[in-house]
Amino acid sequence: MPKNKEHIINGTDYHHSIGKGDIVTSLVYGKHRGTPSTVIGYAPIQFGGYFPSLLVKTDTGYTFCIKQNLLCYWEDFPKLK
Repeated sequence: MPKNKEHIINGTDYHHSIGKGDIVTSLVYGKHRGTPSTVIGYAPIQFGGYFPSLLVKTDTGYTFCIKQNLLCYWEDFPKLK
């Protein structure tokens, strides 16, 4: 869940509240959408823009880099379906 209950799902403040240690899932359609994953830190390469890139590790051990605005909290994912 977002750190502030006032944040709108998929709003700017919502995405900025996602940080290291949070359980998230990818919003991008593909292999890792809907898979619980943990944010492990900032990516060593930033692609520019308003949202930073984060390193995310899935339960299966796969690590990938993704923009912060393409993630949502795991608990909120069923609300988006």
